[in-house]
Amino acid sequence: MNEIFEALIYLYFGVLIGQINLFGFMFSSLSVSIVSFVILFIILVPRLGKKGAFLVSGFYFSNLYSRFF
Repeated sequence: MNEIFEALIYLYFGVLIGQINLFGFMFSSLSVSIVSFVILFIILVPRLGKKGAFLVSGFYFSNLYSRFF
């Protein structure tokens, strides 16, 4: 149960980072978005493990949502 709660927290933090746009850019196209997702995934997942995966996923989906809606 604690692992599920921790995963949801990191997913939420990823969404917040995507909404606040701390990195100063929005993805201009879907291909740039996918490439950025892969690069962030390669960098963060080995360092943070599952936490990094949920953080990047939240950030990615937040940017996709804000771009289309």
